[in-house]
Formats: sequence, structure tokens, C-alpha cells
Amino acid sequence: TLAFAFLEGEPQIAAVLVGVLAVYALVMATYLWRSGGRRAALSTALDHGLGLLAAAALVAPIYLPGIQLGLASSRNAGPLISGLPLYDLSHLLFSDYNGLPTSLATIIGPDNLYVSMLYVGTITLVLAVTALALWRQRREVVALTLAAIVLLALLFASPLLSIFRHIPLLDVFRLQLATTALDLCLAVLAGFGAQALLAKRGQRLVESWYRVGVALTACCLLVLGVLLVFNVSHLPPPESSLRTGSFLWPTISLGACGI
Repeated sequence: TLAFAFLEGEPQIAAVLVGVLAVYALVMATYLWRSGGRRAALSTALDHGLGLLAAAALVAPIYLPGIQLGLASSRNAGPLISGLPLYDLSHLLFSDYNGLPTSLATIIGPDNLYVSMLYVGTITLVLAVTALALWRQRREVVALTLAAIVLLALLFASPLLSIFRHIPLLDVFRLQLATTALDLCLAVLAGFGAQALLAKRGQRLVESWYRVGVALTACCLLVLGVLLVFNVSHLPPPESSLRTGSFLWPTISLGACGI
């Protein structure tokens, strides 16, 4: 899987995946070490390390000359590293809030491709939070959550990026591509959340707090919806229509899930 990801076409994605793998393996090994399973902790770290080395060996015939070519190409002299504004967190809920990235005629702003890749939808976010609430004792859930937090910090913490701009090679790193790894972490967490609900784990928590949770979620979505719907006064009619239409699919999916 790592080898195929490395061959995907963007070398920055390979670097991001290695970082995510390192965070995941570190958390898994730490949990095992603290529980007294030192041999299991070392075995876990060794397994992930061997997997990474095997992937590197498989892609070496392409990566070794590719790195040499990349360092001498315009990719090494691109624009300075930049993250995303906090405003773009709205794209987790709305895939086309700034228009669809598949057509330049339907984009609000200069470039909407990377921020649109943030979209996972309301149901995925709810299930990801459910995984953390019901299965936070599982080290896999903690590891994925920590990896997602690190990626969110890298993408949206602009002061951190000012440090990277003084580091060779990192100063032109296309950090927006980390949205792919962030979506992966959220999607797998959502799978754990669905599994936790199906297994009826934490049933007392669900029964005791689901009314409060539903009410708070509804209030938050209502406030967010009002803010986003009325944030169109500065847009011309075509772009205003695009932004309003972005609410259609989240509404349908939530309605279907409710039914």
C-alpha cells in the first residue's frame, strides 16, 4: 500500500504519509510499552519500519533518479510553503461551498482544488467523534486521532509555517496535499465509529447523552448554516447561487440518515 501511494505522482504525499505512519507507529508502540509489553512494542515499531523499508525498496528504481531530477527542476523553486485559512474548515462539511474544482467556471476564488479535497461530510465527522467517545481506549483510535490533529495543525497553523520557510526543501513544500492524508484518518475513524455503534459499545453513554448531543449538534449546524447562507452579500448572483446550492447534498444526506 505504501509503495502504491509513493508512486501516486506527488512526492510530497509520500513525505506526508511517512509522517503519518511515524505518528501512528509511535502511539501504538507507546501504548504497548506502557502496558508492559516491551517486546510487543519493539515488534510493532519493527514491523512498521520494515514495511517502510520494503516500500522504499520497491520504488527505489523510480525515486532515486526522480529525486535527482526533481532537485534540478522548477519544483525545487516553487512558491513558498503555505497552509489554509481557518475559513476553509467549512469544506469538511460542504464539498462545493466555493464551487466545484472540476470546472474553472464554477470556482469562487483563484484555486479551490486542495480545499475541496477536505470534504468528508457531516456523517463522517459525527462517526469520527463517536469513535473517540466510545472507543478512546483503543490505541488505533487514539493514534489516528493524534495523526489527524497533527495534520490539522500543519494545515491551519500559519505561525508554524513561518519556521518551515527557513528550512531548505521544506520552504517550497506543497503542504495542501496533506488534505489527502487528513481525509484518510477521518474516514478510518468514521469506520471505527460505525463499528462501535454496531457493536453497541458505550450504550449507556449513547442512551444518557444522545438527546443533549443531538440538540447541541442541531444548534451548531443551525448557527453554521445561517452564517454560511448569509455570507453571500459580497458575491455576484452566479457565485451566490453556487454557494447556496452547496447546502443541497448535506441536507439530503442528513435527511436520509435521519429517516
